[in-house]
Amino acid sequence: MIKKGDKISILSGNYKGLKGVISKVFPKKKKVIVFGINMIKKHIKPNAKNPKGGIIKKEAPIHISNLKKEAPIHISNLKKEAPIHISNLKKEAPIHISNLKKEEKKKIDDSLSV
Repeated sequence: MIKKGDKISILSGNYKGLKGVISKVFPKKKKVIVFGINMIKKHIKPNAKNPKGGIIKKEAPIHISNLKKEAPIHISNLKKEAPIHISNLKKEAPIHISNLKKEEKKKIDDSLSV
């Protein structure tokens, strides 16, 4: 059952893959209006409310068969992080004293003698 305020994703049409929130439902027509999706331009004649007339943008209804209700996210549904095993980590190559400069060798010898 889809109702106002539900989060949905669009399955087909020009807006396929977009997500939105339902702002109005028409149960007899089996259509809904999704906030900011399926915008149309409507030409308005001048009237008391809008003396200049013009073109306005508004949302058009989408059939409910083109929508899918998004499942709410529960903490129990989230994936747990895999534990880090020491065997999976990359091993660093050992440092050989023969490859070091004389100054670096002295620093190591001094630190070991203390």
